[in-house]
Amino acid sequence: MEGRTIEKDIRSNIITNDNRRKEADSTVEKEQNMRRITQPEMRKPCAIKLPIGFFDSDKVRILYGQKNGASVVLLYIMLVDFAAKSNRNGALYVADGIPYDAEVIANLTRMDAAVVKSALESLQRFGMIRMDNDAISVVAYAQLVHYEQSRRRRR
Repeated sequence: MEGRTIEKDIRSNIITNDNRRKEADSTVEKEQNMRRITQPEMRKPCAIKLPIGFFDSDKVRILYGQKNGASVVLLYIMLVDFAAKSNRNGALYVADGIPYDAEVIANLTRMDAAVVKSALESLQRFGMIRMDNDAISVVAYAQLVHYEQSRRRRR
């Protein structure tokens, strides 16, 4: 008799555990569906690819030779990153209609505002950025930022 009750208990535990798993799976699916609905559309993954010899180019060497030259080159790479985040073909915008300016860039990069202003002037002089009506855009953005295609998983 005791053997039968033990078997019943084991069977009921298995059934109960299966039901718990199903409930947990359905809860996870519901949470994932809610995330899909509430989260904004995710951006495509992208990569910033500097050309080979970027640091050996004449422009970059001249920039390095200036006062705070390393900061200027670093700032340029950060501007490319900001342009990729705003996803507007190289134009730098904080939000719709609000362009980045020297003060905003100084706050975001934690650099001195005077260094940022002189760096922006130098980068504009060398044709690495363009400033139109206080809006900054990265020249040759398409060659620096590459959006990755979704890759199939190999089995």
